[in-house]
Formats: sequence, structure tokens, C-alpha cells
Amino acid sequence: MFTVKIILPIKNIKKLIYYKKTNKNINIGKRVIVSLKNKNLIGIISNICKKKKNIKIKKIIKIIDKKKIVNKKWLKLIKICSIYYRIPFNIFLFNLIPKYTKRKYKKKIKYIQKISKPIKISKKYFKIINNIYIKKKVWLLITNFKKRINFYINIIKQNIKNNYQILILVPENYLIKKIKKYIYNKIHINIEIINSKICKKKKIKIWKKILEKKISIILGTRSAIFTPFVNLNLIIIEEEHSKYYKENRNFPYNAKNIALLRSKIENIPIILGSLTPSIKSYYKSKIKKYNIIKIKNPLYTIKKKILNINNNIIKKKIQQIFKKYIKKKEKIYILTNINGYSWLICKYCKSIQKCYLCKIKYVFYKKKQIICYKCKKKIVLKKCIKCKKNKFYNFGWGTKKIKKHLIKLFPSTKIKIINSKFKKKKNQQIFISHKLIINKNIFKPNLIVFNIDNILFSNNYESIEKIIREYNIFIEKNYINKKQKIIFLTKYPYHYIYKNFLKFNNYENHIKDILKERKLINYPPYVHESSISIEYNNNNNIYKLYKIMNLLLYKYKKINILKPKLIKKKKYFWKIIIFSKLYKHLFFYIEDIKKRIKNKIKFKIDIDNNE
Repeated sequence: MFTVKIILPIKNIKKLIYYKKTNKNINIGKRVIVSLKNKNLIGIISNICKKKKNIKIKKIIKIIDKKKIVNKKWLKLIKICSIYYRIPFNIFLFNLIPKYTKRKYKKKIKYIQKISKPIKISKKYFKIINNIYIKKKVWLLITNFKKRINFYINIIKQNIKNNYQILILVPENYLIKKIKKYIYNKIHINIEIINSKICKKKKIKIWKKILEKKISIILGTRSAIFTPFVNLNLIIIEEEHSKYYKENRNFPYNAKNIALLRSKIENIPIILGSLTPSIKSYYKSKIKKYNIIKIKNPLYTIKKKILNINNNIIKKKIQQIFKKYIKKKEKIYILTNINGYSWLICKYCKSIQKCYLCKIKYVFYKKKQIICYKCKKKIVLKKCIKCKKNKFYNFGWGTKKIKKHLIKLFPSTKIKIINSKFKKKKNQQIFISHKLIINKNIFKPNLIVFNIDNILFSNNYESIEKIIREYNIFIEKNYINKKQKIIFLTKYPYHYIYKNFLKFNNYENHIKDILKERKLINYPPYVHESSISIEYNNNNNIYKLYKIMNLLLYKYKKINILKPKLIKKKKYFWKIIIFSKLYKHLFFYIEDIKKRIKNKIKFKIDIDNNE
């Protein structure tokens, strides 16, 4: 008789002991069918142990897998993740493992499974690659998309020689096809994909092949971080600045943070690649926690101008510039921050009209009809919210206001407001949008006009970082020649952002000024940010919880709390944001809140709120 400890998908129950008469097919990491309270459940073998006296032990009904799905290193990683994200270990584990199915699936082989002879590594990257494996630390790669992938290919060549395994993480599915084709053209090797579109049975078969060392490279989205490897030697995170690495549906986790944790556990190097790295990763490279790899990009020589809108003379100059480009039949691209006509201001008290729930500015749409884009509510505004009087006037330039104004000036030209799903038609000359659109259908505009004043003084501290990132990617993809021109329309021409736009084409020089600001305010990356969220229906519970949180601040003096804010995601959610310099303070503080409440109020915890 052989006794076995089994993990089951139940909250409060820990590992239970079961037995089998023979030792055949008993291994750690296999799935098993077991009975508990007259129900058949699927569990995982975690340990093989000796029989304990005076304890009733039940029999294992069936062993599902012939070969193990999971190993000990993988279970260790998930234990640490469950403690960090405050999720029960059993439920987190069985949410990641694909469910047992008896259905068959058809194989779809796009690429031939052949490995050609490994090509020699280029002399440029030979020294850098050796340093990566000697130091085994976090490396930040700052270059173009093409140069990044060429660097990854050279590392893959070295790993293939020694039969090591590699994991490549990507934020979105559209990048998977690009990277796979590019790697396969240079090295004819089988690359398996793991993402949300793959069926459950196929995912298990890939897991088994990895544990048998039949697969060397895996490319996938955030869920691919939980694949069990035997001989993992490198993790690559492409476009590490992206926020699509964060999962918010069932359990909140960040794939990028788990990848960094996995590299520490397995003592493996990790590469974070992007042209515009996140401020947190750049700050850590400045402190020398991360090492930087820089490969030179081509210099851009685009003409740039800052025009002050306060002067009426400059307004006439802008019209003259537009006429020149329209006569030559060259394309113009205009960016504004308001998606609609404009904002509304009361003529008497001069207050901007805001939503009473989320406190975000209303956007003027039709005759006295306004919209809150966060709550998605249409309201007919008859009176001012503060002084309760009837008269309003427009403030700011929205997409529809610009279009209306340009039609009067240039009636023969075709003007269109565009989104990310835009498809180009013939003879369209002027394009307007409220977000920067990096799309091939625009066909590289010759004149680009930016109006970004509203973002400079917004409540969201990440808004400036987003614009600078999008601006650098936009210029790189739409750059043609010296004829291309950029104009910044502002009322604040002496702001540090506009000065940097003229001086530098480098993303790093922009970040230095943002870091100075955040150090003064004590905002991330100098402080860790986490949040607690509650549903809108429990309106009284929000203020109860907020009072309890304020009462506990005498213990934790290094923690700061912001007032609850409304956030829209299918349902209404109230969010309370917490700041602290250390993660330890956050963990102890949240545990104290749970003890005080004792399951009276239901709330969700997000430890990495700003990532």
C-alpha cells in the first residue's frame, strides 16, 4: 500500500491523504480522481508519504495522466504568488491548470518541425550575451523592434546548442505572428504558442512535451508565464512597458512581476525589451538593480515648432500653413484630448460642469445635451451644478468642434474623425482623433498638429508618461523624410515637456524630468501603490471601510490614503488607493483591516495598482 498527499480545489481543506495498492503511475504532479463527501473531485499529487496510524484513508479512483503535468519548482512558484496576491493556494492552482476534458482536437501545423544547423552568433552581441549569463540579473534592452528581435535570435542560437528552454512573453496576440515568422525565417525551429485561444487539451499536451524536453521555445501572452519548465534558461519580456501584462478578470496578477520572481527562484537571466521602457524599470536601472543594454537607433531630423495660441496673429499663421499643405494634396493629422465638441463652463460662477458621481468633466454633444464618458450617461443640462443658472459657454477644442471649424475654412477638402479601427478611403486629406493612432492606413502624414494642454494639468499622474511614450512610437513608425513637420499648439509654451520635445528625440531625457516631479510629490516609483475596491451598490460600506482604514493609521504612520473614487468596469466600483514605501507595511496594514471587518464587507485587493 502506498499513501499519497493530494491537493483539492476547496478553500479551507488542506492536503488530504489517499492510498493505492501498487506503485504504478504514482508521481508528483499528476492529476487524480478522488472521492470526498460522496463527490468525485480532480486533485494533484503533491507528495508521497508513509501511512499514518489510526486514520481512515480512502482509495484513489483513477489516475488521469500517464505523464506528469507539473513539477516541484512550479508548485513552489505558485505558493509564493498566492501569498503575494492574497489568494487561496488551492483555488489559484486549479484556476491555472486546464480542466479535464475527453474531447479530441485536430492538429494544425503551420510550420515544419525541423531544426537546422545553428548559425554563428554575430560579433556585435557576443560579449553582451556572455555578460548576461555570467551575471544572471535583470537586463533592460532599449532599441527598435527589429534590432530587439535580432538580439533575441542571437541569444536563442546559443541556447539551442546547449538544449536549454526559453520563454518569450508578449502583451497582445497580434505580436505573436510577427515574432514567430521572423524567428522561423532565421532559425528553422518549432515554436509553440500558449494564449487564451488554445483549447484545454492542447495546452496539457504542450505542458507534457515541455517536461519531456521536446520543446525548446514557447511564445505567448501573460498566461504563458505559468508553464512548467524543466530546463528553463532565459525569460524575454517584449514591450515591457505595456499594461496588458496585468490580469484583472478572475484573480489580479501581473505576469511581468511573476516573471521577475521566477528568474530569482530559478537563478536565470531575464531581458525586458522596449523602445520606451516604463518609469519603474528605468528608475531601477538608475539605482543599478537592473543592467542596461543600449543599441543605437537612427537619428530623426523632423522639423518642430511651438506656437502660442494666445496671440491672434499666430491663429492666422496656422490657417496659412494648412492652405499650403491642402494645395499640395499632402495629408494632415490633428490630435486633441476631447472626444466630442467641447467642455461647458458656467458664465456666472465660471465652474466647469462635472459628473456628480465620478467627478469627471462633462463633454458637450448636442443642444444642451452632454455625456459623461466614464459613466456613459446622457444628460440634458438645464442648470449649473453650483450656482443653478442657465447660461453656459464652450471651453476647449474637441474633435467635432475642429471639424466644424475646418469645414467652414476648407469646404472642398475631405475631413474625417478617426479611431483605431479606421479604414482609409480615397481623397481623405485631414484626419482628427482624440488619441494617438499608430495605423498604416493613415499613410504617414506630412503635417502633424498636437494640442495637449489639458493633459499637462490632469489628475492622472501617468498621463504625461503615456503621451511621451506614444509620441516616440508614432514618430518612429510614421517617419518619412525631412519634409515632415510637427506643430505644438499651446497656451503654456514654457512648459518643460515642450522644451524637451524640441531639444531631444530620446525617450530617456523626457523621463528624467518626470522623475524629478514624482520625487517631490512622493509618487511611484518612489512609493508602492495598492488599492481596495468595493461595488457601488454597497454605498454605506465604503465609508465604514474608509473610517476603519483611517483609525488604523496611528499604527502605520508611513502609509497614506486617498479618498474613495468611482471607477466604471461593467458595474460601478469604488476604489481607495494606498501608498507606502515598503510592501511589508502594506501587507500588515491589509491584514489588520481584514481582522477588524471579519467578512462583514466584501472587497477586492490589488497590490500592484499602478502596474
